[in-house]
Amino acid sequence: MAKIVDSSFLKSCSFFCLALGLSTGFAGQASTQTGQPADGDQDRLDEIVVTAQRRAENLLKIPLAVTAFSPADLQKRGVADMTDLSTAMSGLVISRAGGILLPYLRGVGNSNITIGGSSSVAVYVDGIYYARVPDGLFSTSNLERVEVLKGPQGTLFGRSSSGGVIQFITKEPSYNIGGSISINYGNYGTWQNSAYFTTGVTDRIATDLSVSGRYQRKGYGTNIPTGNRATYNDSFNIRNKWLFDIGDNTRATLTAFYGYIKTDIQGNTWPGTTHGFLSAPNTQPILPVGYYDHIIDEDGFQREKVWGGSLHFEHELPFAAFKSTSSYLKSKYLSLFDTDYTPRPDRTATLRGGVETVTQELQLSSLPGAPVKWVGGLYYFNGLTEYHDLSFEGLGYAFAPAGFSAFAKQRAKSYAAYGQASYEIVPRLTVTGGIRYTKDDTDGSGYLQANATGVVFSRPTPATQKYNRWNFRGAVDFQLTPSALLYASYSSGYKSGHFNLLTYQPTPVKPEDMDAYEVGAKLELLDRRLRITGSLFQYDIKNPQVLLIVATLVNTSNAESSRVKGAELEMQALLAPGLNARLAFTYLDSYYKKYTAAPSGAPNPNPPFGSISPLASIDASGNPTPRSPKLTVNAGLDYTVPTAVGDLTLGIDYFHSAKFYFEPDLFLKQKGYDLVGAQARLRLTKNLAVGIWGKNLLNEKYANFAVTSAGFTGYQYVAAAPRTYGLSVDLAF
Repeated sequence: MAKIVDSSFLKSCSFFCLALGLSTGFAGQASTQTGQPADGDQDRLDEIVVTAQRRAENLLKIPLAVTAFSPADLQKRGVADMTDLSTAMSGLVISRAGGILLPYLRGVGNSNITIGGSSSVAVYVDGIYYARVPDGLFSTSNLERVEVLKGPQGTLFGRSSSGGVIQFITKEPSYNIGGSISINYGNYGTWQNSAYFTTGVTDRIATDLSVSGRYQRKGYGTNIPTGNRATYNDSFNIRNKWLFDIGDNTRATLTAFYGYIKTDIQGNTWPGTTHGFLSAPNTQPILPVGYYDHIIDEDGFQREKVWGGSLHFEHELPFAAFKSTSSYLKSKYLSLFDTDYTPRPDRTATLRGGVETVTQELQLSSLPGAPVKWVGGLYYFNGLTEYHDLSFEGLGYAFAPAGFSAFAKQRAKSYAAYGQASYEIVPRLTVTGGIRYTKDDTDGSGYLQANATGVVFSRPTPATQKYNRWNFRGAVDFQLTPSALLYASYSSGYKSGHFNLLTYQPTPVKPEDMDAYEVGAKLELLDRRLRITGSLFQYDIKNPQVLLIVATLVNTSNAESSRVKGAELEMQALLAPGLNARLAFTYLDSYYKKYTAAPSGAPNPNPPFGSISPLASIDASGNPTPRSPKLTVNAGLDYTVPTAVGDLTLGIDYFHSAKFYFEPDLFLKQKGYDLVGAQARLRLTKNLAVGIWGKNLLNEKYANFAVTSAGFTGYQYVAAAPRTYGLSVDLAF
């Protein structure tokens, strides 16, 4: 059983308190220096404005832990896709598997790589919730900022935000003509390009268009039997926005988007274990395979199309601001997967599926300057998830040699009402309270049949689950000085339950509930040249959802309870004109308080071929939760210096992750790793810049995702990118 408080946690807390104590001492001195502004904003850190509480506020004035990135921040840190956010901050882990992205924040998340379920960390783009986050969704060409909200956001964001929220806010169309073009070429024949254009159409209508694409000619590895690329990712995105200034404090924004991805869905056999299950004795030798290579008879892939649109309407009433956000999103995908992980034509799976969602939100909020800052609204979600056809084929299926097919669907409807208000009860002391009521109705059904005979093994079995939840938030913050904020908060979160569609089971997965407690401080010192934020937190989670794979079929089950304790510190400093430094760390003590029937596998004792033994149950109480490294550290330095041909910016970033486990039985372990990235960027003119960049310069080999599958495929992992480097050209107009 994990200790309630261990020595390393106390050391981190002591360091944290010492740092804040010293900084708070300086805060009083720094506040006396703010009467005289610096000589230009280039001599100060940029002010950060976020919408984490559904209104525009200074990041340092809200009782909530948030990490925010501007487009310039993303560029300096070499962030080109969503997975790069993992190394740009501490405490965030984003896995890439099965064609989708799986975020973990402060040790909270799950590896549900199938449709039907959802992440514990919600992803929003311009206020629209993405129940499924396809790999390749992210593009920097039209971004205004990225916000990472830490801890449960059950009051204002609701559905599936028990671990936090990642918000992507795109640019608003401009009435002036402008735009940008970015061209990147790297090793492995990788092109990653984007373009953005905006213009006014009339004096009341403006539009913009953003396009981005990625094509990787060579994989990080090779599928040895076929000679084709392995471990790769291609994507294309286009987004069009229209801004209508209707007049009388009224405006509307219409958005349409389309995305396409093609990626390698196949994983690799975990080092030291055997290939997948074989239907008969095999005399073929095991082929030599590199960390990024495959040895399968068919090239696995996933193709996915995502499209939709949204309408955002705003009107200022005499007493409040009214907003309406409507959205429609649809995705379809096709996957081919070699389920025996060998060069033999034993087993393959083909999956056709899709997701369709409709959302509607109505919101009222207080006007700027109101004595009470409040926001309230109604929210509706309607989502349809379907497996149109999941087909298994190959001689390895003894009970159905010609293969069999599965069909399943799930309809989820969610209704919610919420409100939150903040009031300064005495000078400098503000209290915040929030509440949300959610009602979820989910229906599911599915069946299984043999391909050749059409015999139905299992009849359609409709089932329904209904849940309702009250979520709360309470916070108190004290403005110690104009540049120092102290806060304490309690918040609760809720992640909806669902049905296991692949192996359709009428017994639903239970919802996941969380209670979070946090104390923190935010400081701005030395006339806005030093910024420090930090917090101590504890999460108590009931019925955490856990990934389970049986015979290549993805399922989710529930543990009884888990706990996360942690400390976090972020610092940013302007050391000299043009010289910026940053440092962040997150310490976690995350473990299962009670998990008495955790799945566990064991390597097959009869190598060289075979899978794992059938899954057994173990008591994993006290074991670390998946994807929860004790320590993650991010540090970086960038320096801009004038030269004879233009400003030169040099940057270097470092990321460290301690070891962690992928599953509750602790067999699949990722050792600690260190990532170093660097770039140089020369601005030749006001609008033209060229650069070179490199990522994972130490060429660390580490897994992005790993899982145990009983029966067929054994222990699998998805490799993270090796060392990459390239050239860039950026043009603005």
